[in-house]
Amino acid sequence: MNSKIIKYLLIFSLLSCYFSCWYYSFSGKSLPGVESIAIPLFTDRTGEIQIRDKLQSMLISTFQNENILKVVGQNQADVVLSGVIEDTRDEPTAPDRQEQARQFELRIIVQIKLENKKTGKVMLTERITGLGFYKELTERDEAIDQALNQLARDVSNKIVSGW
Repeated sequence: MNSKIIKYLLIFSLLSCYFSCWYYSFSGKSLPGVESIAIPLFTDRTGEIQIRDKLQSMLISTFQNENILKVVGQNQADVVLSGVIEDTRDEPTAPDRQEQARQFELRIIVQIKLENKKTGKVMLTERITGLGFYKELTERDEAIDQALNQLARDVSNKIVSGW
């Protein structure tokens, strides 16, 4: 008899856990009236080669992979994410005894704006910084990718949590 009770309690616990987590979602469908987003190329004030193309690609990929909002063209979108890549900064960190930098911190600073196309209302404006690290100049491109990936994740998180 005890084994039957334990069996039922276990089944009940598993079903309770399943159904309590079932509705939880980060999809854009939980945002009233907003199901799609357009992500045009950002304005680039840095002069860095291909940085705006990479950022756009990473933003689109992040939204698609996380199923946040459907990425569409500007004519079909409920909201438009635009922005300006304002600056990149390379700063030495952790100098050694000879005052030589052992590592560099790369900062990419982006100003974003999310606008509702139906209402014309700006829903979010924010300045966001992405970080990447490198030791040798040959590793700088990897640091740029690292910073852009962080930016893409941070932007998607800001958009979801900004509502």
